[in-house]
Amino acid sequence: MTTEEGRRLRRQRFARAWDTELDRQGRVLIPAKLREKAALDGAVVVSGRGECLEIWNPQRWEAEQTRMDEERR
Repeated sequence: MTTEEGRRLRRQRFARAWDTELDRQGRVLIPAKLREKAALDGAVVVSGRGECLEIWNPQRWEAEQTRMDEERR
């Protein structure tokens, strides 16, 4: 956040974020284009990230966790 590169990266990420409302049954409706891009088809993982939630394909989430664990070593 304190560097130009950091601000640009956050802008790039958050510009692709979207607001949504729940439907009458309390479900989050994800646009088809985003479901395709995230390979969401069936079960999903909802991950909290402080100021927002992320919705992941379970296999992609496992791969991301592996990457995060490897980077911490």
